[in-house]
This record gives sequence, C-alpha cells and structure tokens, in this order.
Amino acid sequence: IHGTLPLTGWISDRLSHLYLSRFFRYRPVDGDLTIADRYDLSPLGFQGYLLATPGHSPGSLSVILENEIAIVGDALFGVFRGSVIPPFAADEKLMVASWEKLLKTGCSVYLPAHGTARDREVLERQYEKYKRNYDRS
Repeated sequence: IHGTLPLTGWISDRLSHLYLSRFFRYRPVDGDLTIADRYDLSPLGFQGYLLATPGHSPGSLSVILENEIAIVGDALFGVFRGSVIPPFAADEKLMVASWEKLLKTGCSVYLPAHGTARDREVLERQYEKYKRNYDRS
C-alpha cells in the first residue's frame, strides 16, 4: 500500500511496516470467476458489464450500467470536493490507467464506495492532472 497524498504517504512510509502487516492480515481466497478486462452482464438480465479497474487494489472491479452510471467502489473517492483520488493505492500508475478506462465508458455519473457521487468533469480534470505523473514512465 502506498499513500497517494502527502499525509497518507507519510503514514504509509513510516507506519505500514510496523502496524499494517501486523493488524491487517487476511487469508486470500480463490475467486469463482476471473475477469481480465470486461464481463458482460446481459445474460443475467442487466444492461451493463463489469470492468476491471485495478490500482487501488489489484482485483478492483467497477459495474458499468447502460454506459451512463459507473459503480466504482474504491477506484475513485468522493470525499474531498473536486477530487477523486483515494488516500492509498497499491499501484498509482494502474489506478490512473483505470480512470482512463472509466472515462472511455462514456458514463456521466460515478458512484464511489466512499463519499458522494462524482461527475464526468471532475474525473476528467483529475485524470489530466495525475496522468502527467506517469506519461514519462
């Protein structure tokens, strides 16, 4: 886990090796279904699909409904005004790439697990701001 903001970066750099590994252990599970990129939900009666959006965590998925609404879990946060960046991410470069995938869906509303809904314009601004950090890599 890496902090994506100055405060969370400081916390993860100084405390993760002392506390996080000790108190946040979990036993991994084998999934019933592996989704590499996209999984169509229409056979189940939904007009939508699952989209792999890793970055915050390796197996993150978003639910895209009618290319209008995206239920994004922790791929975005809606806690701070004008921001979508989560406080921590397993892979920041992959997280920003997932934001690009979400923008390509055409959705106009993004529903994060934390905070309030975000509109397309906020995600576009944040994507443009943060992608510059990874264009050189």
